[in-house]
Amino acid sequence: MTTIHINIVVYEGFPLKYPEYRHTVLWLQSASQSPSLIAHIVGNPQKFKFQCRPTSKEPQDSLLYRKLIELGPPEVAATSEEIVAILQHVPIDNSDPKFNCQIWVELALGELKNEGILSEESHRQGLDRMWSAIADAKDVK
Repeated sequence: MTTIHINIVVYEGFPLKYPEYRHTVLWLQSASQSPSLIAHIVGNPQKFKFQCRPTSKEPQDSLLYRKLIELGPPEVAATSEEIVAILQHVPIDNSDPKFNCQIWVELALGELKNEGILSEESHRQGLDRMWSAIADAKDVK
């Protein structure tokens, strides 16, 4: 079984750089030669949908990259397919105009904790570090 490392990646918002526009994703980093996966929601407010796509690029290669938050390997043996199956069922509240990718990642981490994939400590520290990275956005002048 390939070891998967779960990470949160925070990107700068575009075209606005305010905290609420930071794009946040889960990066399921493969320890083998197989491609890693980016799991996130895409689309416009109230029209979001889940997307999981393979990537061979490092998040740091993006000009919009701001922060990598490492959560580490799962607490229990889990394949990327098993983790993605959990993430596919994380609710997307398209009835709420304030719902965004940051809230979705928070919900996703909660589901991974509930399924025993993430420890309570990894979950808490991941959220704390994610919200801190989001708050570090600089004002546009």
